[in-house]
Amino acid sequence: MSTKTTVEPLTALEAGAFRTGEDVAAIKAEIADLHEDVAYTRQGVDLLLDHYGIERPEESK
Repeated sequence: MSTKTTVEPLTALEAGAFRTGEDVAAIKAEIADLHEDVAYTRQGVDLLLDHYGIERPEESK
């Protein structure tokens, strides 16, 4: 009976770790999508600034 009580928590931990891994992968995919959105938006802003002859201020580091 001791083995069964040890196996159940381990199985639950493994399942939780797998779900956490899936969650992390989903978060990383969402972050990648957001980076693409930012790049696209920045490109649009640059086009508008160029169109109207406005210089982009120096970016702070």
